[in-house]
Amino acid sequence: MKTGTFTLLMMTIPSFTQTSDAPYDRHWYKVWCTDNSVKILHSYQEVQEVWWNFKHFLSHVEVIDAKRNKQSGSGFG
Repeated sequence: MKTGTFTLLMMTIPSFTQTSDAPYDRHWYKVWCTDNSVKILHSYQEVQEVWWNFKHFLSHVEVIDAKRNKQSGSGFG
């Protein structure tokens, strides 16, 4: 039996630094159901839970910009 040799290619993988522990909330999620109804969810975790539990009733998910009022911590403004 003949065995082959393998050459491993070392790749540089970029690393990222976490700059905040605050939850990411720049997007909301529009979940489209198969009956054309729509549900708006405010976190990706909610989307994952709904997709896992009700995937037979869902058509697709649309990512939308979160609508925030002026007092909700709009950053530098």
